[in-house]
Formats: sequence, structure tokens, C-alpha cells
Amino acid sequence: MEHGFPPGTNWVPIDTQSLIAHVVMSLLVSGLVGCMIGTRRRLASAGDIWKWAAAVVATPFFAWSIWPGRNQDQAYAGEFVLFYILLAWVICFAGMVRSHVSIIRQQKRSVLGRTIAGLTALAMPALVYFMLPPVASPREAARRSMCKNNLKRLGLALHKYQKANRTFPLATSGEPAVSWRVQILPFVDTRKLLDKYDPEFAWNSEKNAPLTKIHVSSLLCSSSIDVDKEGRYFSAYTMLTGPGTFSDDFKPRTPQGISDGASNTLAIVEAAGLNIIWTEPRDAHIDREPLGINFKGTGKYDSPGLMSSWHIGGANAVFADGSVRFLNQDIDPQVLKALTTANGGESAPE
Repeated sequence: MEHGFPPGTNWVPIDTQSLIAHVVMSLLVSGLVGCMIGTRRRLASAGDIWKWAAAVVATPFFAWSIWPGRNQDQAYAGEFVLFYILLAWVICFAGMVRSHVSIIRQQKRSVLGRTIAGLTALAMPALVYFMLPPVASPREAARRSMCKNNLKRLGLALHKYQKANRTFPLATSGEPAVSWRVQILPFVDTRKLLDKYDPEFAWNSEKNAPLTKIHVSSLLCSSSIDVDKEGRYFSAYTMLTGPGTFSDDFKPRTPQGISDGASNTLAIVEAAGLNIIWTEPRDAHIDREPLGINFKGTGKYDSPGLMSSWHIGGANAVFADGSVRFLNQDIDPQVLKALTTANGGESAPE
């Protein structure tokens, strides 16, 4: 058996910025431990409690602000940040408890001392409330990473389909129309589902309707809503359709037919806000959907834009070369428009 990384694994070199961030956070944690040891040698005061409280609130924001890649899809960054935050919180809470106990012991007969201690105890739940929002960011980074992995699988499936059929799949084909999500099932290790789908009947017919209630993990994003009121699973991903797009309305696309460059042409994007059932032959159309990302809709899980997700700040997308990138929701509409065409001749910046 050959040793080493599995085929297709990308070697990631050491990131100097991440290394520096590790060092800074380690020094911060060490400093908090030093403060804990230092306060044991003197009598605590009410000011000590509020200093620890301030450290509890400030640590998450400081940790997340210094970490490189925090605005990109790097789940490992979120995991390390969360680890350092939790470690710092444990130390800070230990410092608060120690100071609280010290004050009670010093001023057990003092009305002022008891009052300060009581108010501090009441303030602790409020601090927990302020601490919870920063924890959501690392969790969301992990969900976004899972979403990106799903899209990588779909991008790979597109190219497997192309090798087998010499063209990429159309968004819909046949009569009744069959969605590309159904066509690529054999290439995402779900061949058995395709065998249950009868192309002679419509996607929502009595024959094919049971498939809509089957969970297909590679078509779902953990950040978005999964099912409708009837228990049918949505797909978080759509192929771009319309004249000049990756899935042109008139003819199948080949790699040679993308003159703008496969790395500059969007193929599959997140469109969770369109609420498309995974077997439904419906996708984002450039002439029907507003050009943009994460537009506000009429409801909590509704977004009418060409791209939409429940990630913070943007949405993931698969390009025609199979690469996956996170597009910021503040992207220039003209740049987004250029990315939607396969032969538009536009120059798209990095």
C-alpha cells in the first residue's frame, strides 16, 4: 500500500499569519493565568471583578479580529478561535469567582461588601448573555465549510458527468423535464435514488413524489431550512440558467465552449432563498431573478436574488472548473453579471 496523502489531497503550507495569531492568543491566555496567580497574593476588590468581566466580554472580539481568514471559509480558524475563547473564559470566570469569594470574606460584616457581592452575582447571567453571540461565528464557519464541501462534490460530479457524456448536464432535460440534480445522482454515490426515479412521469407525480421526501445530504446546507410543510426536502443549490450562462437554454455546454474561462464562469450557486424542492426542474434564471446576493424576501426563509444563503456576508458558488469560492454579498453587480456568462467576453477581477 502506498503511503502519504490520498490522491487529490491538497498540501496546505504553514500560514505565517495563523502562526502569529496562535502565539498572540497563547500569550493572552498566559497573561490571564499570570493575573490569576498575582491576585491570590493580595486582597481582592470590586474593581477586580469588573476587570475580569471586561476580559470575558473583550476576549471573543479580540480573538476573532486578529485571526487571519476570518472572512473566508476556513473552519479550522473558527475551531481554534473557539478553543482559545473558551479557555480564556474559564480563567476569567475563575478570577471572578475568586474575587467574589475574597470580597465576601473581607467584608462579611459590611453592608456595602454584601451589596457589591450580590450585585456582582446578579451581573454574571448578563455576562453570559453577552458571551453567547461571538460563539455563533465559529459554528457558522464550520457550517459554511460543510456547505463548501457539498459544493465541491457537486462540482466533481459535473465533471464526471461531462467525461461520461461529453457535455455538462443541462439544468433540465427531457419531457417531462428532469432536473440536473436528478441526472447527477450516480456521480454523487446515490445511484439507487436514480433507479427509483421514473423519467416518464413528472417530478411531482404520484410515481416520483416519494423521492422528494428523501434526504440527500450533498444537496443540503446545514445553515438553511431543510423541508417544507409537506416534508419535501429543499435543495440549497441551483444551476445558473438563461442565455449565455453555464446551462444555456438551448444547448449543452462543453469545456471548449467556455471562452471566458472555466475559472471565471459560475456553474452552481447557493440559492436557498428560492425554496426549490431537490427533484424540481427549477433553477435560478438570470432574466427572472434579481442580480445580487442575499436580498431580503417576504419571509425569514425567502430571498429572491440570483444567489442566497443563510451564511453571514455572502454565499458559496461552484465555478465551471470545479473550484468553490465564497462570494461577498457586497460584490459589484457588474462583476457578478460577468461571472454568470460563459462567452460574454468580460474581464472579471480576482
